[in-house]
Amino acid sequence: MSALKEFRRSCVDKIFKVLDKTIPSRAERDHGTLCFSQTGEDGILNCFLPSQGFYIDVGAHHPLRYSNTHMLYRRGWRGINIDPTPGSMTTFDKFRQRDTNLEIAISRSTKKRRLYVFEEGGYNTFDKKTANGLVRNKKTQLLMSRIVPCLSLKEVCRKYVPAGQNIGLLTVDAEGHDVEILESHDWVNYRPTVVVAEQHHQLGKWKNPTSFLRKRGYSMVGQTPFSVIFQDTNPSSKKE
Repeated sequence: MSALKEFRRSCVDKIFKVLDKTIPSRAERDHGTLCFSQTGEDGILNCFLPSQGFYIDVGAHHPLRYSNTHMLYRRGWRGINIDPTPGSMTTFDKFRQRDTNLEIAISRSTKKRRLYVFEEGGYNTFDKKTANGLVRNKKTQLLMSRIVPCLSLKEVCRKYVPAGQNIGLLTVDAEGHDVEILESHDWVNYRPTVVVAEQHHQLGKWKNPTSFLRKRGYSMVGQTPFSVIFQDTNPSSKKE
């Protein structure tokens, strides 16, 4: 590396250090690991998943922010991203060009549902009481409510998962509706190796995904403040 190029890099590092202390230094970048998930889920997933594979991300939110799958995409994975927020897939189409990006909701029923969209997109919900509570407590501003189309997860798999493709990861983040989404899946023909589901104290009134997944032959291999991570304990149950 030329002395001039090294000097320029040094200057850029110093500028970033002054402007934003949250940006890692060059030394930290050399020895650290990028994390895109909200609470480090992708770091745990790196321990269980191979360098290539196929994922389904339900409640994907954003291709980079709070993403459980972007790290895998960088490694060469591809898959399906699903989020009902109006306009959300424009960003996915830009950053996830290898993926199939679907602007729909996942439900047991194909009946359309009303989505409440907030300034902080992580709070988007189909539950009217939850939406009213967020507005009342001034946690975030309600931007709009929209009727959105719905499909079951098994129908999405039938339409968009390539024939013979094993699903390495299913990640679900649906603000308390995770079990409903899991119930809409075909666990025989499209059985994922690893499943990430949302679970934390703020979702106390919703069904618990842990018991659902354990009954289907999965065991917990990791946990973060907001998520539980399960691995298939019976891989032979996958359809040949």
